[in-house]
Amino acid sequence: MSTPDNGPDTMQVLTEAYDRQIPDRLRDIEEALVALATRWDRDVLDALHRLAHRLAGSAGIYGYSGLSAAAGALEDFVVTVMEDPSSPEGDQDRLRTLVDAVKLVAAAERRPEGGRARRA
Repeated sequence: MSTPDNGPDTMQVLTEAYDRQIPDRLRDIEEALVALATRWDRDVLDALHRLAHRLAGSAGIYGYSGLSAAAGALEDFVVTVMEDPSSPEGDQDRLRTLVDAVKLVAAAERRPEGGRARRA
């Protein structure tokens, strides 16, 4: 979609900028997961929850519905873990699976260089 002067519309510009931020957001989630492997604690779980929550919401706003759903599933599981953090080994395996799913969906939905976003 274009504005009357044939330039890109605001939402397109914002979506392209958001798309460029996705790798940084995924890296932050991965770093939190790695930190949990060395130190299973509430502060790191809080950080992972916050990162997943923000990604789930922002991805939905920008039309990345699969990424939003995958990040939402990660967020939901982090909440479950925060309510009962007693079994870190099994929880870490499930967290790894969910983070990997977020990355796969992000790769499928991200826009190719200079193109339109791919949708799952």
